Amino acid sequence: ESLSMVLLVPVVCCFDDIQFADPSSLGFMKSLLIYSSRQKNLFFIGCCRDEIGDFSAWLDSQESGPTLSRVHLSNLNIDAVNSMLSHELHLTPRLTLSLAEILFHKTLGNPLFLRKLLESLIEEGSLHFSIPRRRWTWNTDRIQRMKVSDGVVELLTKQICTLSKDLQTVLKIASCIGGSIDKSTMDLLLKDAQIRSPTVAISEAIKKGFFIEMESKINFVHDKVQQAAYSLIPQDQREKDHLRFGLAICSSVLPSLNEGNNPDDVFFVAMNQINRGASEIAKDPSRKPMIAELNLKAAVCAMKLSDFSSAFNYCVHGVRNLYEDHWQSQYDLSLQLCDQGAQAACALGNVKMVKYLASKIHANSRKYEHELPSLYFTAKTLRESALYEEAKDCSLGVLRNLGQHVVTLMNNDSLVTRIQKTKSMLVILDDAAILSMKQVEEDRVIWTMKFYLELIYTLQHMQSSKMVTISIQMMDMTLNNGLCCTSPLAFAIFGYLIVSLGDPFLGYRMGKLAINLMRKLDLVVDLSSTLTSIVYGLISWAHEPFQSIAEMHLAGHSSGNQSGDVSAAGWNYQQYLILSFVSGEKLPTVKSKALSFAKTQLAQKQKP
Repeated sequence: ESLSMVLLVPVVCCFDDIQFADPSSLGFMKSLLIYSSRQKNLFFIGCCRDEIGDFSAWLDSQESGPTLSRVHLSNLNIDAVNSMLSHELHLTPRLTLSLAEILFHKTLGNPLFLRKLLESLIEEGSLHFSIPRRRWTWNTDRIQRMKVSDGVVELLTKQICTLSKDLQTVLKIASCIGGSIDKSTMDLLLKDAQIRSPTVAISEAIKKGFFIEMESKINFVHDKVQQAAYSLIPQDQREKDHLRFGLAICSSVLPSLNEGNNPDDVFFVAMNQINRGASEIAKDPSRKPMIAELNLKAAVCAMKLSDFSSAFNYCVHGVRNLYEDHWQSQYDLSLQLCDQGAQAACALGNVKMVKYLASKIHANSRKYEHELPSLYFTAKTLRESALYEEAKDCSLGVLRNLGQHVVTLMNNDSLVTRIQKTKSMLVILDDAAILSMKQVEEDRVIWTMKFYLELIYTLQHMQSSKMVTISIQMMDMTLNNGLCCTSPLAFAIFGYLIVSLGDPFLGYRMGKLAINLMRKLDLVVDLSSTLTSIVYGLISWAHEPFQSIAEMHLAGHSSGNQSGDVSAAGWNYQQYLILSFVSGEKLPTVKSKALSFAKTQLAQKQKP
């Protein structure tokens, strides 16, 4: 979107082979299509094959999504085959018609099959260039009698079998990784396979038309080529190769990860290869703890990249590589994998799986504090699934177990007294004093604050009057114990309370303090969307221009989508639409954005 607006020219984006896209990629692609549907100068093309059932089903389900126009491309007809031959052989269509008829019946007009068959005819001499006649000639009877493979994969397989051993090895190794492979990764695997000259072998594969080179990557020219090369690997050898390749790649990238560097695609390629070698791992149980640890690391990295589906799958693979008595012999690793899995399932809105993982931890935990992360994700998932009563009971139950006397209702006199006491403390402390407060290190206090906050989020959908007393309790805990990850939100919520009670200036100060605390505690990624919705949606509107606030809500919407907080992201976008209209944006433009947003929410099963 930014590129098209800067260039002010039409931009075309093409997605190829999307029938192979995983759920996360399909979700991203759909969001991209919906969000950009309001931009007149963006055009998307997707290329796929009808025979892939999962993708076709996904495409059929997109009625509530963006407008899609389907263009069905069939195989070449005989006229098109003849035109192709005429162009390639530099002969008139009248001269190539007889050859076109033969090749059409043998290939049924499949373009890739046709091209590879032509290459095969040239290699065996049935189609050759005649120097005396200065034109291409062919042996019609010989081509008519030749037995052609039943499909393009079989033909490609036969062609690959005629190559040198080194070149066959190159193609087999690349086929294990996928349709595209990084050059450095390919070099590593070829050296591991003892290929004498990896660069020469890769160049030969490119020259023969099996690969194409694209910057730092090598791609198969077609997935059928990859499929043909992969079919040459014996069934009982495939998982061994996947595991061997994965471990080799992993050993090259782990040092960088252990130094704290961000993961790149190569690490995830390695993990996917390792996990495809599942049966081989089972034969050597001594490897299982290491592979479980690697899957945990991959899950953490995937969560940081907002790839929640992959993060969950890594956790599943991690658990599968634990020993049978893992809750006794691998307790910490088991706990971490289940917690990470619960977090990923929460981001995916999978209530059933979050509850299941929380129950496993509850049945095997050594202390109550170890259950708190999974219980937190349970309460959050229930709330975001609109199961408010169950979410409230979950949060209240945890708070009571943490020794909190949860006061949800006060009479007016007690309430006023508590508010005035807290306000007095805040008036005495200036901003610098608050920002320099110590940070809480006790886990029980931090989790207590988290569950108080989750309870507030839930109660706002049920009984907003009870939120007041809980927000005061959160502020008192912050002022008495120090700062923690939820303190910015405690200040923001209390600021909103103060504004609603008639003190917009102190409330605005609390809102700005909340933003500064978020930055000080390095919580921008985690809290930006939620904090934006409170500070700019409920407090700052009385002090700052609507247009400026609208832009902040749009930024909050983006950060919410990135962090998986779809509830806050949606609320921010609603406020952005309202304030954009109030600020003077034309109604048809706002309406178009609102319709696109509603489609997105419906597609994600959220309330628009």
